Amino acid sequence: PEFPGCYDDYDMEGDFEPSLASIIAQDSLRWVFVGGKGGVGKSSTAASLSVRFARTYPQKRVLIVSTDPAHNVSDAFCQKVNNDPTAIDGFDNLWGMEVSAPAIIAELKAKQQERKAAAETEPATGPLGELMSVFDVFSLLGGKSGGSVPGLDEVLSMQRIQGIVRDQSFDLVVLDTAPTGHTLRLLSLPETAESLVGMLRTFEKSAGSMMAPLAGLMGGDPSAMFGEAIGTAIKSLESVVEVGRQFRNAELTTFVCVLLAEFLPVMETERLVQSLMRFEIDCHALVVNQVLPTPTGDHQCALCAARSRMQAKYLAQIEELYPDFHVVRMPLCPAEIRGLDQLTAFGEMLVTPHDFSQ
Repeated sequence: PEFPGCYDDYDMEGDFEPSLASIIAQDSLRWVFVGGKGGVGKSSTAASLSVRFARTYPQKRVLIVSTDPAHNVSDAFCQKVNNDPTAIDGFDNLWGMEVSAPAIIAELKAKQQERKAAAETEPATGPLGELMSVFDVFSLLGGKSGGSVPGLDEVLSMQRIQGIVRDQSFDLVVLDTAPTGHTLRLLSLPETAESLVGMLRTFEKSAGSMMAPLAGLMGGDPSAMFGEAIGTAIKSLESVVEVGRQFRNAELTTFVCVLLAEFLPVMETERLVQSLMRFEIDCHALVVNQVLPTPTGDHQCALCAARSRMQAKYLAQIEELYPDFHVVRMPLCPAEIRGLDQLTAFGEMLVTPHDFSQ
């Protein structure tokens, strides 16, 4: 589909830089993060990329996951997507999913209460490591520390994603991430998981007295059985560390930064890119959304001309800051990027800059 009308009288030559074609062509990718400041078009970019991947690789199972508390995947595809993979209309190899840490925690709490209620009527048997979930262990740990366990939301979210990717054999995951601060916590999961392992080992040494109330429910030696539960939790956390290793492998993972040609998004993107370098996560592409063309001829809208001059200043800064990046300039479109037709058109421009002069 075209985006007609708005740019017919503008000279678009030279306004677009290289595309994301090299990312689409990288057959080895398993994780593609799309992130940046809130409100810059991350969801539109991520959804369009997922459509492009699904059509480029019909043999692959592609999953787009939103980790942003303000989910937009449902809005982008104009269909309901929830906490489990939902088939995207028009595809047999693309699914969408919106991960909510509060929803995961609520679900785990409900299961925790079910186990407690069942134990009150019929004492449970078997190893405690099998009868307690990782969430149960961290609930005890959080109670001991007087609050929630730092990083638990991100760990539970990633465990949920990882489990679904493994169990349903997804080949490629596109992550529509939360604004930068949340995303950096997600990307620091290996360090978070290692820290939680340390907390668990410390907690295990002083857990005997805390396990006493469970002895009547579970039977046996509480300390020994709790050690099994700790071992289960540690094993689960080690799987998160393994995913972190994949994130650091440029053959498997890349990060696409999305921004606007404005002061705050440019500054936040610079901090994000520096953080990605510190985490050793590949990032070599930027998508600059809502770029206005340079006005030409007699059509001089004062507002558009002023905005174009402002953007030109920041676009020059972006080119100077990222000489080795694929910097993709996307035009301000006259229509919302919603629905398969618009996502397809947007995705085409991510790969092949659209010539509005035609």
